[in-house]
Amino acid sequence: MTVIAWDGHTLASDRQISWGDTVYSATKIFKFGDLLIGCAGDQDYSVQITNWVINGRINADFPISQQDEKHSVDCIVIEKESGAVYRYGKTPHPIYFEDKFIAIGNGMDFALAAMHCGKNSHDAVEIAIMLCNGCGCGVDTLTFDDGYKVTAIQTD
Repeated sequence: MTVIAWDGHTLASDRQISWGDTVYSATKIFKFGDLLIGCAGDQDYSVQITNWVINGRINADFPISQQDEKHSVDCIVIEKESGAVYRYGKTPHPIYFEDKFIAIGNGMDFALAAMHCGKNSHDAVEIAIMLCNGCGCGVDTLTFDDGYKVTAIQTD
């Protein structure tokens, strides 16, 4: 259960992961060189596809786990130079997003609505956290200029 949002400048994510009924905090968005990467889904599978992205996105090396109907993850990749935004799912062939605002994960509908109402991605994730019980534990943000920031820790 996740929400990751992109407003054209900042990639933001909640920090909540679950193991059974226990909630933990984890980082779900990363910066590698000229790429921003965020994954929604099982964390161990997220690590696999993130490693695939940073190792060059070679089709033959695409994680087999992504073919698992129950456990594949959505991965969003933003390229600094081109400004392109891609979503990887079950294959190494991405969906190219042309929309101004992008969101993935369980809280994506809330985040998209918030951004369309004028909120930035950080605020959109905070709103999704308030409305989606699968999201929480604070907000992380990334930009190409500033890098990684933990900008809020939710304690309730």
